Amino acid sequence: MARFWVCVAGAGFFLAFLVLHSRFCGSPVLRNFTFAVSWRTEKILYRLDVGWPKHPEYFTGTTFCVAVDSLNGLVYIGQRGDNIPKILVFTEDGYFLRAWNYTVDTPHGIFAASTLYEQSVWITDVGSDFMILWLHGENGTGPAKFNIPHRVYT
Repeated sequence: MARFWVCVAGAGFFLAFLVLHSRFCGSPVLRNFTFAVSWRTEKILYRLDVGWPKHPEYFTGTTFCVAVDSLNGLVYIGQRGDNIPKILVFTEDGYFLRAWNYTVDTPHGIFAASTLYEQSVWITDVGSDFMILWLHGENGTGPAKFNIPHRVYT
């Protein structure tokens, strides 16, 4: 039993070290992100809302990916289909704001990242038209090679 508590204490110290290290010694990019330490005061990000969105008629395709920008209160939804807007933007309350990026062929993954200074949305597209912002490796199926990217993580 004592071994269990030693492991718990060690894990706690390790977690505290990671949080403090990333907060004070991390990269400039990581320092721009806002972190909430107290889980009791943190806003709940997801909950079931059967009335969301307020106007479901904007969903004209098949929903394939969702990203939430909790700092700005925005929800990005990627959908597939012919002659439809591929990205829908809603408020967190479910009100439609805009549709954009008709040039995305087949959205597969979406990631929203906001800091106090800038806002970014990254979309993976398995279609034929795309722009390469950064490349690691090359096309193929071996190690360090890309073959139909599906997700974006930062």
